[in-house]
Amino acid sequence: MSINAEGMEGQLAPLAPYSTQISEFLPWDVLVYTLDLVQIEKKTIRACMLTCKRWYHAARPFIYRVVVLAKKKHAVDFVQILEENEEVRPWIRELYLTIYPGGTARSNIQVNEWMFSKQNVRLLAANLPNLHTLSFAFVPPSDIGWFSSVRRLVLSIRVTERALINILHDFPHLSTLDLLNTNLYGESDPTSAITSTLALERLTLRISSLAAARFVMSLENTQTMKTLRSLLVNFSMIATDLPHTPKIVESIQSFLNGIGNQLVDLEMRFSQPWHWSRYLNNQPPVSLSGLVSLQYLTLDAPLHPAVVHLLSTPLPSLVEVVFSMGFDDPQSVLPFKYSPLDEVLSDPGFSSLKNVLIKYTGSLLTETVLDRLGAGFRRLSEMQLLTVVKCGDESFGGTRL
Repeated sequence: MSINAEGMEGQLAPLAPYSTQISEFLPWDVLVYTLDLVQIEKKTIRACMLTCKRWYHAARPFIYRVVVLAKKKHAVDFVQILEENEEVRPWIRELYLTIYPGGTARSNIQVNEWMFSKQNVRLLAANLPNLHTLSFAFVPPSDIGWFSSVRRLVLSIRVTERALINILHDFPHLSTLDLLNTNLYGESDPTSAITSTLALERLTLRISSLAAARFVMSLENTQTMKTLRSLLVNFSMIATDLPHTPKIVESIQSFLNGIGNQLVDLEMRFSQPWHWSRYLNNQPPVSLSGLVSLQYLTLDAPLHPAVVHLLSTPLPSLVEVVFSMGFDDPQSVLPFKYSPLDEVLSDPGFSSLKNVLIKYTGSLLTETVLDRLGAGFRRLSEMQLLTVVKCGDESFGGTRL
């Protein structure tokens, strides 16, 4: 963690009369709301702390909102801050225990051993009353149950299906589970089951093994089937377990059918097109026909072979579709290739559709991309449903065709 006890360096700057006048009359609620909008920009928050004493006290809690511990020194400094600054404790909302980029295996083990000693786990849990997000880049210990009030769990680990289920037992109030780079493995264990009271609202899954598929199937016996609203499924590694691919696909389809009445937001990521066509015969792994309440859908590049297949089923409740892609030269934006997708999305089966958003990266000028995509998505352009955003410019709302 790279912040000191005050989250900044240097002294408070002298105030200009005009700045003082603004800070005195700006309502406190408006000031805090404004800071909340820019809290991810730590430099901006630190600059606000240098404006005046009033802004300093308003901005200081945002410095501690998210804490990342990647080295043993970070962890030691963090505990010292908690001990010396009692007012800081309720400000911390998210704690990420990660691996330092480029760090040695020894340094990572030191962080793991130090952070997860019983004494330190209990100390942190007792002094972080408002913590709602906890993230691990290595398998947490059994004592992690001291953080039972956490509502969001983020895991990037390699773990057995049984160990994951045991971890979930320690978080009875969990509403969001993000299995980002988590690889599940191991044989089926009939003695291990997820508690039926687990009620997730948001779920991120990486489908890469039969163990992952079994985990999804076990969720069908929980309250999650009635509460889940947002789902991200990553199919990019599905072809690495070819013998079990049919079973994996079947489990995901069953899960989607089970949550179809309440799922509102779905994001799906796929393997590279050549991988897809070779191992899955260009067929989509699942059908979206049962998602009768789906409003927001995020997919890979619009030319991916899975996209048109997935959208061949009408989704009358769908409000927005988001695609992401890269454009590095004009030849990569060939209008005629987008015509089939344009025809699908302009069909009456998508009667609630209000926006098709394409986020792109690359060196091409925005005008070039707009011109090419406008010609490819002719119907959507005429209906004023197409929006193009260059990644990094999202705050400007994009350009609607």
